[in-house]
Amino acid sequence: MGEPLFLDPPDGTQIETTSEMLQWRPGKLTTSHNVYMGTNLDEVAAGTVPAVNTTQSLVTAGIPDGPIPEGLVPDTIYYWRVESVNDLNPESPWSSEEILSIRVLPRRAFDPSPSDGSSIPDLTVNLTWTAGWSPIMHQTYFGTDPDQVANAAGAPLVMDIGIDPGPLETFMTYYWRVDEFYGIETVKGPVWSFSTPEYLVISSEETTLDYDNTAEPFVTEFAFDTPQDLTYGGVSDLTLRFHGKPGSEGSVSLDEATGTYTITGSGTDIWGTSDEFHYGYRELTGDAVMVARVADNGSGTNEWAKGGVMIRQSLDAGSTHRYMPITGGGGNGASFQGRPVADGSSVNVDSGEVVAPPYWVKLERVGNDFSGSISPDGVTWTQLGGAETIEMTDPVLIGLAVTSHAAGEKRTFTFDNVDIVGDISADDASTDIGIPGNDAEPLYVALEDITGAVASVTHPHAAAVQIDQWRDWRIPLSKFAGVDPTNAAKLYIGVGDLEPGGSGSIRVDDIRVVMPTATNIIWVSDFYDDDGDGVTDDIGWVELLEAQGHTVDYTMGDAVGNGYWRTLDDAKIAALNAADLIIVSRCSDSGNYDDGDEVAQWNSVTTPIMLQAMHIVRSSRWRWLDTTTLPNLSDAVVEIVAPDDPIFAGVESPVQVGDGLVGPTTYADITDVGVGNGTLLAKMADADVAWIAIWEAGVEFYPGSGEIAGGPRMVFAAGTQDEAGVTGRGEYNLTPEGEAIFLNAVNKMLLAVPVGYWKLDDGAGTIAVDSSGNGNDGILIGTAMSWMPDDGMIGGALSFDGTA
Repeated sequence: MGEPLFLDPPDGTQIETTSEMLQWRPGKLTTSHNVYMGTNLDEVAAGTVPAVNTTQSLVTAGIPDGPIPEGLVPDTIYYWRVESVNDLNPESPWSSEEILSIRVLPRRAFDPSPSDGSSIPDLTVNLTWTAGWSPIMHQTYFGTDPDQVANAAGAPLVMDIGIDPGPLETFMTYYWRVDEFYGIETVKGPVWSFSTPEYLVISSEETTLDYDNTAEPFVTEFAFDTPQDLTYGGVSDLTLRFHGKPGSEGSVSLDEATGTYTITGSGTDIWGTSDEFHYGYRELTGDAVMVARVADNGSGTNEWAKGGVMIRQSLDAGSTHRYMPITGGGGNGASFQGRPVADGSSVNVDSGEVVAPPYWVKLERVGNDFSGSISPDGVTWTQLGGAETIEMTDPVLIGLAVTSHAAGEKRTFTFDNVDIVGDISADDASTDIGIPGNDAEPLYVALEDITGAVASVTHPHAAAVQIDQWRDWRIPLSKFAGVDPTNAAKLYIGVGDLEPGGSGSIRVDDIRVVMPTATNIIWVSDFYDDDGDGVTDDIGWVELLEAQGHTVDYTMGDAVGNGYWRTLDDAKIAALNAADLIIVSRCSDSGNYDDGDEVAQWNSVTTPIMLQAMHIVRSSRWRWLDTTTLPNLSDAVVEIVAPDDPIFAGVESPVQVGDGLVGPTTYADITDVGVGNGTLLAKMADADVAWIAIWEAGVEFYPGSGEIAGGPRMVFAAGTQDEAGVTGRGEYNLTPEGEAIFLNAVNKMLLAVPVGYWKLDDGAGTIAVDSSGNGNDGILIGTAMSWMPDDGMIGGALSFDGTA
């Protein structure tokens, strides 16, 4: 009842004066107040600073007879509280519930940006600060000599807050100072500094490379001049950013047994002055008749989706053509259309009656006259409009065309009874027309020195040019074998491999040579492409890790299916031991990782290893698990055996972790053997089949294994089991819940050799016990925190009240 209320000014108030009025509402039983104020929070709380007693409900700090009578000092934080007093009441005194703070701002300039001693990410910066006590103007000094900046004087007075330092150089430290001018005095500021990036610039301009590898030399590249010494200042890694375009959105497939074509297309329309669609075609010379039955027009959002037969002059988006399609309902379900002049407007004649699949279409060419017809049975035909004349020069293109009439949306039409009478080429071809996209081609970087020696590095993603987002690529200069980086001359970025290919366009930016960074994760893979889509099967895992900010060494071998890490030597073993984590992908052949001494070599590596490839963990390979029974399971639902482990944070058991729509994963049956000297973290919900297990460094994996874990080890079954023509080897196949657990598991293994592990489950006292075994217990200092034994994400927690 007696405590003071509504203290003012509020907590965290900032002032520009050496005195400040403090006020409050007195409690009901109060006869006087003690006001405690000082710079030490604990002393103010304990009441060991001098108190000012007053019968009023306000007092002025920073004046004689008030708290801090000598005056408040600029650039200082003060804490204060009020204690209500009634000497006749045994419950007196009553203290305010909180301790408030007031910051007296500096009279000098403060809070520089960039912060003092920091490094800026590029060579563009605007220097700003927070002004002191509303100065009239400012004086600024800037340079590379700290003594000159500290002692400089007489700079022009300026009104604005901010310095444009102009062009900056890499590998430099710059110094600056701001003085605040108050008329009768100038308050000199401290000397601040910042460092520029330590990298060499090869190109900072975005460059577009249009490639067309359909003709010799079947490769397209551009060249950049380089600084001569690419190792200057200790830099060693080439980095660049690139942005591709997606591959073809459409596709054509043929069922040879039934003669049925399934064509998927996207695009805004076949209409106007330019078309977007997918085309399956052959070359035609002379007159022709093409007939097809549109068996199904698929599903989509637009009634003017179209699928039918077409004769076209070229693959240009604005080419002349004639087209007889069945629609999604527009134009009564069929419309004979075309473009008489290249890049000109389109014309059409709609069906006079409503038609729908299955329905027949026919397109005839006699010289330069074209006619289109439709039929319910392929016998009785109705011509739409008359014969239309369009001049075309042989050879032309004849085939099946599909558009979804909705950008980014795919629609699938089915055709059968397809027949062409005319002089046509032997092989089918297909492509998107008018839809921006890249054909899959290798992306490479080549470095040349002044002697003419050249070496190149190819991006591990076989279809990197189809990555439709900015992607960073880091290449250690050591990868350019045989080239002297201290005498560099040219850098080349190119697309192609000297074999006939496709076309497209990529953008490249920010080509630099930067300081080395320790490899975060080594990804061990054999780079199979079992599903035949032109992309390494397990690339999705690498992209996921890179998206999380990890640096992934995705070094390829000399051929698909022949991984770089299949054979080990001293240099490779040293690289493995220098990494933070090794992940062995399911996209690997277990039989090629157990030759000679390789089992002992891999098991003796001290770096944490995570194995996705369950074929490798069995007793006939690396001998982590005493089993050879490896079931393949889809839609895996797992039971979390160790729910307190942080990798399962936020996930409840049981949980589905495998996406069976992508493909099954291989697991290990441990019904009779368990996980030996390891710890099982998760298994199948309805069987003794391991999903995740861990081993500490130094243990034998299981009694009789004979193999000792050289470092922390984890089995994490993931990645698809290959199925010919259906599923690749090691494809990404986790549900969102499975992905969350995987990323947590990666972080767990990266911290598997921690400096300390503080669970914060202590619940009381001032010691946070280190559970890592390293004895690095934490000491809690101050009073702005409290234990919360039952309110942590896992177990207890420590709560900070935000006041200190």
